[in-house]
Amino acid sequence: MVVSAAAAAAHATPRTRAPGASVNRPLWVWLAMGVLGYLVFPWYAQQDANGLLAVGQVFSSEQAANGLMQAALFGRPWLWLGLAGLAVAGLGACLPAGRKQGTLLVAGGALGLA
Repeated sequence: MVVSAAAAAAHATPRTRAPGASVNRPLWVWLAMGVLGYLVFPWYAQQDANGLLAVGQVFSSEQAANGLMQAALFGRPWLWLGLAGLAVAGLGACLPAGRKQGTLLVAGGALGLA
C-alpha cells in the first residue's frame, strides 16, 4: 500500500502550540498569582479587622496598602525585593525548560524571600 505525503500529513496530529508553551503555563499562572497578590491585597495583616474588607483601600491607606504602595510611598524599600524576585522568575518562565530556567526560577524565589 502506497500512501502519499499529502494523505499522511492530513492524518498527522496537528501542533497547536509552541513546544515549550504548555510546559511553562503553570509558571505563568503562579507568577500571575504572585503579582496579583502583591497588587490586590493588603500587604500586612489587619489587626482587629477583616483583611478582605480593606481591599478597597490598598491604594490609599497606609494601614491597608498593597506591597507596591508600601514600598513606593510608605518607606518600606525592602518590599521591592518581592517584585524583583517575581521579575527574575518571569524571565525564567520565558525560557524553555532546562538548567538556565531552573536557575532563574530558584534565583527569583530566593530574591523574593530575601
